[in-house]
Amino acid sequence: MPHVKEHLGSNASIKLHKCPKEEWYKKWSKLLNRDNYEVNKNTRVCSNHFEYGQPRELAPHPKLHMKGYEITTPRRLLMRNTEVHSKPVASKSRKKLSELVDSENVSLTTNICTDSSTCNISDDIIDENEISKESLSAEIQFLKIQLAEKDHQLSSAKEKIKDLEKKNSFGIISIKHSDNLIRLHTGLASYSLFCWLLDEVSVPASNMKYYKGSLVSSIITTWISLLALELRPLIHWPTRDQLDQYYPDCYSKYGKVTAIIDCTEVQTERPSLDSTNSALYSNYKSRHTYKVLVACTPGGTVSFVSHATGGDMSDVELVRRCGILDLFEEGDKVMADKGFNNKDDFLLGDVELIIPAFARKNIQFRESKNISNTEISNARIHVERVIGRMKDFKILQGPIPLILSDVVDNIVFVCGCLVNLSGVLVPLHTNNKSE
Repeated sequence: MPHVKEHLGSNASIKLHKCPKEEWYKKWSKLLNRDNYEVNKNTRVCSNHFEYGQPRELAPHPKLHMKGYEITTPRRLLMRNTEVHSKPVASKSRKKLSELVDSENVSLTTNICTDSSTCNISDDIIDENEISKESLSAEIQFLKIQLAEKDHQLSSAKEKIKDLEKKNSFGIISIKHSDNLIRLHTGLASYSLFCWLLDEVSVPASNMKYYKGSLVSSIITTWISLLALELRPLIHWPTRDQLDQYYPDCYSKYGKVTAIIDCTEVQTERPSLDSTNSALYSNYKSRHTYKVLVACTPGGTVSFVSHATGGDMSDVELVRRCGILDLFEEGDKVMADKGFNNKDDFLLGDVELIIPAFARKNIQFRESKNISNTEISNARIHVERVIGRMKDFKILQGPIPLILSDVVDNIVFVCGCLVNLSGVLVPLHTNNKSE
């Protein structure tokens, strides 16, 4: 290798390196700056021209001593007498390894490959496995210093994040001292009730797998489905003996009323499919809705929640399809508003439907009939209060996104379960006026 040994010394340790990527051939040809010479797969450049003695990710191209022999001390030989500073290197300004070397102890000279045959020497002439331990040790030490600096910065950042989380954190612990805040954010009456509910679902929750999707939708759909399954016993169709244990005075004149029923609608987004669009459109609400039938006991406990249907379905048709007629026994009584005029459906099971009387054309009600209608309306209004409690939950204030269409039934059901964990709705001793 002409001239190189003369300038580096006969004992110089050098290595030749080929261009790692074919797309870099043109760039290396420009950097080598040789007349009419193009880099190819056989080209080799000595380690003296690389910042780290060989192509590295941070400095893959040759750039040192490219114009002659005026620069002293090749990088790889210079590292042999490296002395690393004890002071940490600033993270934003990476110092070259040559700055860490005591230049007074170095008395070597450098050279550059100037002949094309020199840089095209075959791999077997130079031992590719020969490594300068001193240079690697210096580089490792430098990287360790940088790593320590980064670790320190990371630790500081984590501490700042923890401080911010403590200042701005919001969770059940931050509101457990206030029953009003617990009720506002959870719908439950107290922190102890929240803890009880959490304990009831903790075991199945530890084994559940989240649905796929975005983070928020995945959490909502998974937890709603779990709660609907685990809280199902909270919505219970009572027996007559169970009804007798809490039967408010306002229903006593009607005998044993088993349930008060009503339908409610929750707005949803407009679907693009025509058939779905027409099924969800409610002429009564003049928008797209889900319709649900809700039944409660005279005491104000949710006892039945139907599957959600489109707002286009009538109240009467929903009663026929939802399965509530199968729950009544002979002699039961059910109270509803005028929209449920399907007495024949209930009579088939020997169930009495109590609704306000309809006024005939040009015929006024007698005073007794007006009083009776008012009393029925005041008694059945408690189911509307139950539905009102369910709609206190924001998710039922709508519009419900179409992405949650497959869990709408579970959403309504869970809201009904949580209402049953609230306080008493209908006082035991009261008149027929709504509370």
